[in-house]
Amino acid sequence: MGNRRMTARILALLVAAIAAALAGCLQKSAAPPEVPTFPWPPPPASAEAVIPANWLPATGTPTQLSNVAEKLEQALQAAKYRKWSYSSVPNGFALVTQMEQIKPDGTPSPDPARWSTDLPSVRELTLLEFIKALASAPPGYYRVIVFIVTDQPWSRSGNKPTGEEAQRWLTKGFNRLPASIGELPYGEDFRTTALVYEFKKRSESADASLVEDSETGAAEHLRKAGISDPLSGWR
Repeated sequence: MGNRRMTARILALLVAAIAAALAGCLQKSAAPPEVPTFPWPPPPASAEAVIPANWLPATGTPTQLSNVAEKLEQALQAAKYRKWSYSSVPNGFALVTQMEQIKPDGTPSPDPARWSTDLPSVRELTLLEFIKALASAPPGYYRVIVFIVTDQPWSRSGNKPTGEEAQRWLTKGFNRLPASIGELPYGEDFRTTALVYEFKKRSESADASLVEDSETGAAEHLRKAGISDPLSGWR
């Protein structure tokens, strides 16, 4: 009897070990989630500017796109941004900031009004609930900044975005840059472009509409948002 019990116990341990090994193999072989894509070509922005090369990590080996993303994130943290997300573009990525309420000259509204457009995740809302939540945002001016990092050129022929679409850029993106993109080499042909999407909301019941040509230049938007100083290394 003792030998039989010992044999049964050994068999049980072997079965458990094999099951654990198989589970580990299946977990390792599981395909990573598909990276969300940013609209391409990018929708026409209210203002745009190429980030000076000396503000970012030097191109060439061993610099990777993850190094550029890290520098951008550090600047956003210094500028007190709460959320951003990543989407893919051809041979690169788009970093989208949270929509913020601003004054007509591009200066952020004081907290907590700056983030009064913050909405629950789109995955938690029905389409009707999402539209109602967006419509309840106070009238005024709003801004979304998108950093495009790629070595690919693009035209300005994309469709004009709505405020609702700009909100979706944030909610559908990843919270961090996937390794499949971050490990790409940051070559000499890469450019980092800041696209500023300024929106004006005229009433509680109206959607925020794009300001096609901002009276404030992109460089000034970045300065007033508090991004350009930490990005350039001035503080």
